[in-house]
Amino acid sequence: MKIKFMVLPLGLIALGGLFFAPEEPPSRPTPTHVYVYSKKRVDKQVPVVNTVLAQGNQEENPSLFQYLADSKIDSKPIQPGTAAYREQVPRVAAFLQKFPGALDEAGALILSDHVHLYTKWMLLEAIGSYTPSSEAHALLRRLASNPSLEEDVLITLVSVFGLAVDIPEDSIDYLKERSREPDRLGRVALSTMGRVAGVIQNKDPASASRIVSILSARLRDQERLGKSNEVASILEALGNSGDRHIVSRIWPFVDHSNSRVRGAALVTLGALDPDGSEALLRLALKQDPDPWVRMEAIEALMPVPNGVPDEQVANAGRMSEGTLSDLIQVVENDESERVRLGVLDAFHEIYETPPPRVTETLRTIAKTDSSNHVREMAGWYLEYGYFLSGR
Repeated sequence: MKIKFMVLPLGLIALGGLFFAPEEPPSRPTPTHVYVYSKKRVDKQVPVVNTVLAQGNQEENPSLFQYLADSKIDSKPIQPGTAAYREQVPRVAAFLQKFPGALDEAGALILSDHVHLYTKWMLLEAIGSYTPSSEAHALLRRLASNPSLEEDVLITLVSVFGLAVDIPEDSIDYLKERSREPDRLGRVALSTMGRVAGVIQNKDPASASRIVSILSARLRDQERLGKSNEVASILEALGNSGDRHIVSRIWPFVDHSNSRVRGAALVTLGALDPDGSEALLRLALKQDPDPWVRMEAIEALMPVPNGVPDEQVANAGRMSEGTLSDLIQVVENDESERVRLGVLDAFHEIYETPPPRVTETLRTIAKTDSSNHVREMAGWYLEYGYFLSGR
């Protein structure tokens, strides 16, 4: 399941992901960081960077490095995905906007050994939202071409191309070429391409349509070649595009023989056509033989982005009674511990205050579930609540 943090440090797992099936111990890869975009963000206005004031720094042209030190951003690195991290990114972005030379200094710091890895990730997100985007993206492309740039930084760099409101044509071309590579970096570029299409579809529908056409053609080619992993990655990218005209092209993949393709198709349909695809998603939740696909169905049915608690109140009412009933049935009866935990995590993410049906279900499974992990998680939610103050 793709976890929808505003920022996602891969290897740092959200609450539900702390619990693993006994036969699947968690791996510990080298930490990397990808900016992940909410597929269902509604009723939330993100302040424009230019409206966020850089505090302090009364000098005419202060040093970005000194600002990071004075604000303790680098001396006490902030873990991505936390509220503190999300709070600091627009402040750093505002500093870049306010002071001439700060943008180039940010690029130099990213290439240097003088700042922490988390700080480099934060600087890249700040650059990604800089205006004019033509300047910021020119810097990002220069950084990407530097052979000394570490892969864990380059992955973040590629992911932030989709943060700008206006995407330069050169950046679209860069993502097209980078996305052809069959490695993880190529998959990140592919996902970002889809996101770019979604960002520009109103201002530049012709370019957005061209991106979707490129992705659709690749989907046909990779399906013909039988490359299931590539097909799944392209489906996910199309889900980022926001183009509902392609929904009918996605339906056949829900019955694909490969579970990763089926899961990706469900998430894509949940992003592009949640209401029209609800019945299909609910069927997969209850009947797909692969627990991983059922987990993807849970994500596709969620009305709020996973890991963005300040959107709960605006979105909690968007889950239908039928979907809620199915989720309750699954958390009570699914044979997979991981799927049951996934439903609990979905409840945790969706509701600030759970409805009585959910509360009663939690009370029951906290006492009766066969898994100690499930009982503990249900009890924790009952005792400590649902994204209350301070989250």
